[in-house]
Amino acid sequence: MRANDPTPSSDIGNVACSRVFHGGCTLRLAKGDDFVAVFRGTCVEQRRFLVLRDRPFPGPVKEGPQRAIAAILRAGWLCWSDHRGLAQVATAWTRQRANIVGGGGRG
Repeated sequence: MRANDPTPSSDIGNVACSRVFHGGCTLRLAKGDDFVAVFRGTCVEQRRFLVLRDRPFPGPVKEGPQRAIAAILRAGWLCWSDHRGLAQVATAWTRQRANIVGGGGRG
């Protein structure tokens, strides 16, 4: 593992982080990480401590350590505690992924 890889899922309970659930994925940015970790489905990995906006989860919740499916280089302006910024990254990433995989998001 490189020094700037996302915090491993098994260690996330020791680090402050933000999560966004969007487009069938969970995006998580931990304090000190250079990459946003992307997980398939709704992943909480560890306990939730600070909830900014609580809604029912968009599907079954995966608990415990998970393997990331992607790592997105963190933009220089994005801080781990910037939930709105992380939501913007999530929207852009899922839109770009839909265009690549689904042919413009249609399939």
